[in-house]
Amino acid sequence: MISFISQTDLYAKSKPTIYVMGDSIAHSYVGNKQQNGWGQRLYQYFQYPSKMKMSHVKGASDYVDVVRYNTPKISIENWAKAGASVKIFDKYGMFESIQKKLKKGDYVFIQLGHNEVYTQWWTGSTVSEYKTYLINDIQKIQCKKANPVLITPPPVNTTEKYMPYVPEYRMAMMEVGKEYKIPVIDLGQKTADYFNLIGKKKAKGMYIKDNMHFTPEGAKTLAKIISVEIEQNRQLKSLSGDLRLKTKDLYKTIHKASKLKAQKYNKKKWRYMQKQLKKSKKILYSNTATQKSINSAKSDLKKSINKLRRK
Repeated sequence: MISFISQTDLYAKSKPTIYVMGDSIAHSYVGNKQQNGWGQRLYQYFQYPSKMKMSHVKGASDYVDVVRYNTPKISIENWAKAGASVKIFDKYGMFESIQKKLKKGDYVFIQLGHNEVYTQWWTGSTVSEYKTYLINDIQKIQCKKANPVLITPPPVNTTEKYMPYVPEYRMAMMEVGKEYKIPVIDLGQKTADYFNLIGKKKAKGMYIKDNMHFTPEGAKTLAKIISVEIEQNRQLKSLSGDLRLKTKDLYKTIHKASKLKAQKYNKKKWRYMQKQLKKSKKILYSNTATQKSINSAKSDLKKSINKLRRK
């Protein structure tokens, strides 16, 4: 059941709110058992998910249904809309509505890019226009002393190797993030790498039949990847403290193992270490991983590194 809250009840003074500016990949499909967006699953990776209270934001917009996920540590307000682009958020006043509500310490997660190329709908933008919109949004968010976070679009399902979708817009987003020194979560590349790792059969099951949108399983996986990347980003340190699962040590150990060179070590020990490395990478982004399995994977990988013998 979804309760309704008025505009006056939206402001959580004692904790930050994450506002999700996204498209159909992040949208909340309430009651839909076949399709989900990561914006409706992100709360599960913050502390006390069982205490989450879901509310529909009454009167938020005539264009988009906004759902708020309220937990003891964080509130997530999902403004993602199917078909949305950076231009749509501006044209229909959705970004302005978010901006008016921002308070110091809030976050705005921007995952837009899938629909920029669909210019026949008059909703898309050129790469140059896309960057201009992003920069304008970033500056307005920062004027409210809130924190913009850019998230690149995830890949679509394909018969070939998974690759980031709309690469020119992904690169533009990353360039803006670097120029303005704001966090960028490369969901496109991280998801592609993970799906290539787990294999086509399992990855395909993350998508619905259109090969672009995600099942509940897929949405949970995208949300898990985002949560892991939040913890690794130094600029998001204040937000990462509220995450439910701690993956930083496993992440660092994976990074260390990935930098080692095969030709320096005994083949048998190297193959064993690589087996543990692959296992650890799968657990890192698995939406079913527990803290125990994460800690165990880190310990096993670390031991396999220590047992490597030079030739």
